[in-house]
Amino acid sequence: MAHSVPLRGQRLLVRRVWVFALAVMRTVIPVAIYLLVCGCSEHQPSQQADTRPKSFTFVDGSVMQVQKQDGVLLEGIHLVQKTPDGVQTCDAQKGQMIEDAEHHVVHVTLYDASVVLPSKQQMTVDELKIGLAK
Repeated sequence: MAHSVPLRGQRLLVRRVWVFALAVMRTVIPVAIYLLVCGCSEHQPSQQADTRPKSFTFVDGSVMQVQKQDGVLLEGIHLVQKTPDGVQTCDAQKGQMIEDAEHHVVHVTLYDASVVLPSKQQMTVDELKIGLAK
């Protein structure tokens, strides 16, 4: 009985197929494991700052616009307040807002605020604290 011996070209082809299969497995298996582990795990929403501009309206008709809010910290604040003498505006780059739910008040602190009074007089205040009813 004749024993068939693969030809040199067949051996080379078989070797190339195995090398290719091993290379594919080295790439595909880690990617599949990564997708299985990371793709199927539950992700918690990030606690990042809300970067959308916001507008707050208060009981007395005052309106505060904020460019960025990160918890109690505010950036890019523009506050328009109605007073008995007219309209007062306050602008500040930084501030904070703390809500007092028990007393239905929002405490706003503006740092280095530029204030325009109803008389059109302008002033700068290092730390301006305002309580607004909600």
